[in-house]
Amino acid sequence: MIDSDMTKPLPTISPLAVARIAEALSDGLSVLDSSGAQLSVNDAFCQMLGLSREQLLGAHPRDLYWPEEEISRIEAAFANTLAGQFGPYQLTFMRASGERFPVIVS
Repeated sequence: MIDSDMTKPLPTISPLAVARIAEALSDGLSVLDSSGAQLSVNDAFCQMLGLSREQLLGAHPRDLYWPEEEISRIEAAFANTLAGQFGPYQLTFMRASGERFPVIVS
């Protein structure tokens, strides 16, 4: 049975639990701040790009994995996301080797 009492507080999840869930994902996960700086990544994201967590954290994706020819499309998707339009967006990212690959960002 589903409890439909909207006055009850929702259970909270600790930041540690959220981090463990993110790390367990087989999909790549990346969190950016509003300026585009990389705040968090999981192992799958690092493996997908061929970059280390240390290389990614604090850096701007434009400098690491946004292909030059795709920057305007990716920046538009990022601006839309900041405006509350959460996709999904079909984009192209770039591995450390230079290989381009398709991604779905939401």
